[in-house]
Amino acid sequence: MNKSIAALIVGTCLASPLAIAQSNDTGWYLGLGAGRAYLEDDNRLVGVDFDADDTAMKVYFGYKINQYIAIEGSYADWGEPDDRIGGNKYEADLSGFGGFVMGILPVTDRFDLFAKIGVYLWDAELENKRTNLELADEDGYNLGFGFGAGYDLTNNVGIRVEFEAVDADTLDDAYAGTVGIHWQF
Repeated sequence: MNKSIAALIVGTCLASPLAIAQSNDTGWYLGLGAGRAYLEDDNRLVGVDFDADDTAMKVYFGYKINQYIAIEGSYADWGEPDDRIGGNKYEADLSGFGGFVMGILPVTDRFDLFAKIGVYLWDAELENKRTNLELADEDGYNLGFGFGAGYDLTNNVGIRVEFEAVDADTLDDAYAGTVGIHWQF
Protein backbone atom coordinates (compact mmCIF):
# COMPACT_ATOMS: atom_id res chain seq x y z
CA MET A 1 0.00 0.00 0.00
CA ASN A 2 2.81 2.45 0.85
CA LYS A 3 4.45 1.70 -2.53
CA SER A 4 1.17 2.53 -4.29
CA ILE A 5 0.83 5.84 -2.46
CA ALA A 6 4.48 6.68 -3.13
CA ALA A 7 4.04 5.81 -6.83
CA LEU A 8 0.92 8.00 -7.00
CA ILE A 9 2.73 10.94 -5.37
CA VAL A 10 5.78 10.57 -7.63
CA GLY A 11 3.56 10.20 -10.72
CA THR A 12 1.55 13.30 -9.78
CA CYS A 13 4.72 15.32 -9.20
CA LEU A 14 6.14 14.27 -12.56
CA ALA A 15 2.90 14.83 -14.49
CA SER A 16 2.09 18.26 -12.98
CA PRO A 17 4.85 20.20 -14.78
CA LEU A 18 3.82 18.60 -18.08
CA ALA A 19 0.18 19.58 -17.55
CA ILE A 20 1.19 23.12 -16.58
CA ALA A 21 3.55 23.47 -19.56
CA GLN A 22 0.79 22.43 -21.94
CA SER A 23 -1.95 24.49 -20.31
CA ASN A 24 -1.29 27.48 -22.60
CA ASP A 25 -1.23 25.42 -25.82
CA THR A 26 -4.97 25.91 -26.40
CA GLY A 27 -7.71 28.23 -25.25
CA TRP A 28 -9.11 31.75 -25.37
CA TYR A 29 -7.03 34.87 -24.76
CA LEU A 30 -7.65 38.62 -24.46
CA GLY A 31 -5.02 41.33 -24.69
CA LEU A 32 -4.18 45.02 -24.84
CA GLY A 33 -1.40 46.59 -26.84
CA ALA A 34 0.15 50.02 -27.32
CA GLY A 35 2.90 51.38 -29.50
CA ARG A 36 3.59 53.59 -32.48
CA ALA A 37 1.70 53.80 -35.79
CA TYR A 38 3.11 55.25 -39.00
CA LEU A 39 0.84 56.56 -41.78
CA GLU A 40 1.94 57.87 -45.17
CA ASP A 41 0.18 59.16 -48.28
CA ASP A 42 2.50 60.17 -51.12
CA ASN A 43 0.37 62.74 -52.91
CA ARG A 44 -1.86 59.96 -54.22
CA LEU A 45 -5.33 61.15 -53.35
CA VAL A 46 -5.43 64.72 -52.21
CA GLY A 47 -2.30 66.51 -53.38
CA VAL A 48 -0.34 66.30 -50.12
CA ASP A 49 2.72 64.26 -49.23
CA PHE A 50 1.62 63.20 -45.74
CA ASP A 51 4.11 61.36 -43.52
CA ALA A 52 3.60 61.13 -39.73
CA ASP A 53 3.30 58.85 -36.71
CA ASP A 54 1.35 58.75 -33.46
CA THR A 55 0.46 56.48 -30.53
CA ALA A 56 -1.43 53.32 -31.46
CA MET A 57 -3.71 51.31 -29.17
CA LYS A 58 -5.33 47.94 -29.75
CA VAL A 59 -7.49 45.31 -28.12
CA TYR A 60 -7.11 41.76 -29.37
CA PHE A 61 -8.76 38.45 -28.60
CA GLY A 62 -8.44 34.99 -30.00
CA TYR A 63 -8.53 31.28 -29.69
CA LYS A 64 -5.37 29.21 -29.74
CA ILE A 65 -6.44 26.00 -31.52
CA ASN A 66 -3.14 24.26 -30.73
CA GLN A 67 0.47 25.31 -30.18
CA TYR A 68 0.84 26.12 -33.92
CA ILE A 69 -2.41 27.81 -35.00
CA ALA A 70 -4.64 30.56 -33.59
CA ILE A 71 -7.57 32.63 -34.84
CA GLU A 72 -7.44 36.28 -33.74
CA GLY A 73 -9.64 39.36 -33.93
CA SER A 74 -8.69 42.91 -33.01
CA TYR A 75 -9.76 46.52 -32.90
CA ALA A 76 -6.97 49.03 -33.43
CA ASP A 77 -6.88 52.82 -33.24
CA TRP A 78 -3.78 53.99 -35.08
CA GLY A 79 -3.92 57.43 -33.51
CA GLU A 80 -4.23 60.83 -35.19
CA PRO A 81 -0.80 61.62 -36.62
CA ASP A 82 -0.35 65.11 -38.03
CA ASP A 83 2.10 66.66 -40.47
CA ARG A 84 2.84 70.29 -41.44
CA ILE A 85 2.98 70.78 -45.19
CA GLY A 86 3.28 74.21 -46.80
CA GLY A 87 2.05 76.08 -43.73
CA ASN A 88 -0.96 73.78 -43.28
CA LYS A 89 -1.42 71.17 -40.60
CA TYR A 90 -2.84 67.88 -41.90
CA GLU A 91 -4.17 65.15 -39.65
CA ALA A 92 -4.87 61.53 -40.52
CA ASP A 93 -6.97 59.01 -38.64
CA LEU A 94 -7.04 55.25 -39.17
CA SER A 95 -8.90 52.65 -37.14
CA GLY A 96 -10.62 49.37 -37.73
CA PHE A 97 -11.26 45.71 -37.04
CA GLY A 98 -9.07 42.83 -38.10
CA GLY A 99 -9.58 39.10 -38.41
CA PHE A 100 -6.47 36.93 -38.72
CA VAL A 101 -5.17 33.39 -38.91
CA MET A 102 -1.90 33.04 -36.99
CA GLY A 103 0.90 30.57 -37.53
CA ILE A 104 2.93 30.03 -34.35
CA LEU A 105 6.44 28.61 -34.07
CA PRO A 106 7.20 27.52 -30.48
CA VAL A 107 10.91 28.14 -29.83
CA THR A 108 10.86 27.13 -26.14
CA ASP A 109 8.12 26.30 -23.63
CA ARG A 110 7.60 30.01 -22.97
CA PHE A 111 8.85 31.81 -26.11
CA ASP A 112 7.34 31.71 -29.61
CA LEU A 113 7.44 33.51 -32.94
CA PHE A 114 4.30 34.15 -34.97
CA ALA A 115 3.03 35.48 -38.28
CA LYS A 116 -0.54 36.40 -39.14
CA ILE A 117 -2.56 37.22 -42.22
CA GLY A 118 -6.17 38.20 -42.67
CA VAL A 119 -8.65 40.94 -43.48
CA TYR A 120 -8.69 44.43 -41.99
CA LEU A 121 -11.90 46.52 -42.12
CA TRP A 122 -10.66 50.11 -41.87
CA ASP A 123 -11.91 53.68 -41.69
CA ALA A 124 -9.45 56.39 -42.76
CA GLU A 125 -9.67 60.18 -42.79
CA LEU A 126 -7.34 62.97 -43.84
CA GLU A 127 -8.12 66.57 -42.87
CA ASN A 128 -6.57 70.01 -43.32
CA LYS A 129 -6.75 71.25 -39.71
CA ARG A 130 -6.13 74.92 -40.60
CA THR A 131 -9.17 75.09 -42.89
CA ASN A 132 -11.11 72.18 -41.30
CA LEU A 133 -11.45 70.76 -44.81
CA GLU A 134 -11.89 67.01 -44.94
CA LEU A 135 -9.73 65.77 -47.81
CA ALA A 136 -10.54 62.07 -47.54
CA ASP A 137 -13.04 60.00 -45.57
CA GLU A 138 -13.12 56.43 -46.77
CA ASP A 139 -13.61 52.95 -45.45
CA GLY A 140 -13.04 49.53 -46.87
CA TYR A 141 -11.39 46.21 -46.30
CA ASN A 142 -7.99 45.03 -47.38
CA LEU A 143 -5.23 42.61 -46.56
CA GLY A 144 -3.77 42.84 -43.07
CA PHE A 145 -0.66 41.02 -41.91
CA GLY A 146 1.86 40.98 -39.10
CA PHE A 147 4.59 39.13 -37.29
CA GLY A 148 6.14 39.13 -33.85
CA ALA A 149 7.30 37.27 -30.77
CA GLY A 150 5.57 36.27 -27.55
CA TYR A 151 6.76 35.27 -24.11
CA ASP A 152 4.65 33.60 -21.40
CA LEU A 153 5.36 35.23 -18.04
CA THR A 154 3.09 32.72 -16.28
CA ASN A 155 0.67 30.04 -17.46
CA ASN A 156 -2.04 32.66 -17.97
CA VAL A 157 -0.19 35.94 -18.65
CA GLY A 158 2.05 36.67 -21.59
CA ILE A 159 3.61 39.61 -23.42
CA ARG A 160 4.23 40.10 -27.09
CA VAL A 161 5.93 42.47 -29.47
CA GLU A 162 4.54 42.73 -32.97
CA PHE A 163 4.62 44.57 -36.26
CA GLU A 164 1.32 44.97 -38.11
CA ALA A 165 0.45 46.48 -41.48
CA VAL A 166 -2.73 47.12 -43.43
CA ASP A 167 -3.03 47.80 -47.14
CA ALA A 168 -5.63 50.61 -46.76
CA ASP A 169 -6.54 52.15 -50.13
CA THR A 170 -6.54 55.71 -48.79
CA LEU A 171 -2.94 55.55 -47.55
CA ASP A 172 0.25 54.33 -49.21
CA ASP A 173 1.70 52.94 -45.99
CA ALA A 174 0.03 52.09 -42.71
CA TYR A 175 1.88 50.05 -40.13
CA ALA A 176 2.34 49.86 -36.39
CA GLY A 177 4.69 48.36 -33.84
CA THR A 178 3.12 47.46 -30.52
CA VAL A 179 3.88 45.79 -27.20
CA GLY A 180 1.00 43.90 -25.66
CA ILE A 181 0.00 41.93 -22.62
CA HIS A 182 -2.58 39.16 -22.78
CA TRP A 183 -4.46 36.85 -20.46
CA GLN A 184 -5.25 33.29 -21.45
CA PHE A 185 -8.24 31.62 -19.83
